[in-house]
Amino acid sequence: MELILIRHALPVRRELDEGIADPELSPAGHAQARHLAEYLASEPLDALYTSPMRRAVQTAEPLAVAKNLPITVIDEVAEWDRNASEYIPLEELKAAGDPRWRTMAAGEFDFGEETPEQFRGRVVTALEALVEAHPGQRVALVARALDEDRHAEFFELLLHLGRVVDHCVLDGKAAVGGQ
Repeated sequence: MELILIRHALPVRRELDEGIADPELSPAGHAQARHLAEYLASEPLDALYTSPMRRAVQTAEPLAVAKNLPITVIDEVAEWDRNASEYIPLEELKAAGDPRWRTMAAGEFDFGEETPEQFRGRVVTALEALVEAHPGQRVALVARALDEDRHAEFFELLLHLGRVVDHCVLDGKAAVGGQ
C-alpha cells in the first residue's frame, strides 16, 4: 500500500469570538488544490480520504473530480485544533515572527481537548486502518500540515507509509515536496 499524505491548501484567516473557525480555502488555496489535481493527474489513485475540516475537503475536491473518486472523510484524522475559534495560517504566523509560531515550532502548543499522545494515537490508529483496508493500493489522504519542522517525531512515524505532498506553490506552479 502506498499512502500519499497531502497537506491541505492555504485557507483564509478566521478569528471568531465564539464558535469553531474551520475556514474555507483562500483564492490562492483553491489554485493550489487545482495544481495538486494537475500534478497527480497521471498517477493512479484507488481511494481519496480527508480530514473533516473544510480546508482539507476543499483541497481534495479537484482531485476527486479529476480521478472520478468519492471523497471519504475520516473523523479520526481531524486536526488537533479542530474546535478552535481561530485559525491563522501557519505561513502568516511564521512570516510575522509571531510568538505562537515559535511555540508551535518548538512543539509546545496546546492540544486543547486531548493530549499529544491521544492525538497521535487516534491518527495512527486511523492510518493503520487505511493501510489494512487498501493492501496493494495507492491512497491519498488530505489533512493538516505534517511539516517536518512542527511535527518531526510524528512525521517520521508516518514516513514509512508513503510520501508527503506539500501545498506550496511557487510562481504559479505546484512545488511539491516529497519524501
